[in-house]
Amino acid sequence: MSRQPALTTPPAVIPIQDAKYITEVRIYKVITALYGGGVEPAQADPITVVRATEIRGHLRFWWRACRAAGYPDVQTLKKREGEIWGSTEQPSQVMVYCDIVNSDSIQQEIAYTVVRNEKNGKPKLQESSKLPKYATFPLQPDKTKINQIGWKSDPVLLNVNFKLQLIYPKTMEADIKAALWAWETFGGIGARTRRGFGALQWINSAESTPLTAEEVKQWIQKHLKNPEYVATGEGNPAVPKLNPAMTIKVIANTASVESSWRYLIDKLNQFRQARFGRQYGLSQWPEANAIRKLNGQGIKSAKTLSGPSPTPVNVSKYPRAAFGLPIIFHLPHDRLDDHSLEAVGHDRLASPLILRPLVFQSEQSGKAVSLIVGLAAILDAPRIPSGGLELKGKTKTPVLSDLSSAETKQILPLKGNSDVLQAFLNTL
Repeated sequence: MSRQPALTTPPAVIPIQDAKYITEVRIYKVITALYGGGVEPAQADPITVVRATEIRGHLRFWWRACRAAGYPDVQTLKKREGEIWGSTEQPSQVMVYCDIVNSDSIQQEIAYTVVRNEKNGKPKLQESSKLPKYATFPLQPDKTKINQIGWKSDPVLLNVNFKLQLIYPKTMEADIKAALWAWETFGGIGARTRRGFGALQWINSAESTPLTAEEVKQWIQKHLKNPEYVATGEGNPAVPKLNPAMTIKVIANTASVESSWRYLIDKLNQFRQARFGRQYGLSQWPEANAIRKLNGQGIKSAKTLSGPSPTPVNVSKYPRAAFGLPIIFHLPHDRLDDHSLEAVGHDRLASPLILRPLVFQSEQSGKAVSLIVGLAAILDAPRIPSGGLELKGKTKTPVLSDLSSAETKQILPLKGNSDVLQAFLNTL
């Protein structure tokens, strides 16, 4: 494991001495691995570990998520967004500065390395014990790298702390506070924050903090129901947003940030990859059989100890689209090319599901005490793209993901629930 090179400390930012402006300084600890964050997508930047422009982008997204419901149309929303965060016609009124405060102790962690198997001498994929495997699959080697002994994935960063300084007009205080709260609670820094990477802890907060998991849930719901943080209204359904009724679940009894994060990701893995029997057995989801049928092949069924399994042989739907797009399906044993489930007219559709650990620091009897919980939340966002879904193989085929009541009963992981994401949260 290697350390990051020491960084040059930028000059101190001098606050604006004007009663019309607020200067705010927050210190953050990145409690999970930082994935990406550099100029190149999904790659850590060895010089600028956390960039002010990236933070501005995150805050802009979460401001929109907090405020979108209160605007009748996208044009009005974008006008106000531009006034605060800037646009092609006007500069941002929010000044953002960022400094790394512990450059000498930042560490690199390699998620995957191809090593030589001591027993047979063949290439073997070795994974980091510090990262939940199912969250790091984009870092796995492709078909051309999997047999290259010595290959290493791009590193992620551990133990990153940074100082964020914001200067903004006092008239925008409520907007900035809301964006910061949402970013700290549901977001993070870098890539794949909805799967827990780059999760933040505000460590110089003077605000009172929850002391139990139930208090964490109440604290989140209190903010969601406060119109100063989350606007109410219909808004545009295509804009991802927070709302007072959004589904959240707080997981208690976690010993560490790592165990909390791993629990959430492992449960997602078990749910999304539910199979009959062994690890690589037949999927309990309908997509593979739907693809076989589409290619003129017979569907497959599994056998259990009590006889034939209730495999959903007659469900030609793609319900796991709810977890985000695209999804690649590999069916090598069927001698089929890879198929990609995609949103028509879009490169990708971000998952509405947010999984991450939360840490709260408090003082009890003169001692610092940490409360660590897991958070699962479902963002109010489109489950299906406006243009629909298509399956890309040798040809493009329009497909569906919505399930009837009868179809949900054939897909065992759903247990009769037509809401795929809610069915997952029910397993936590």
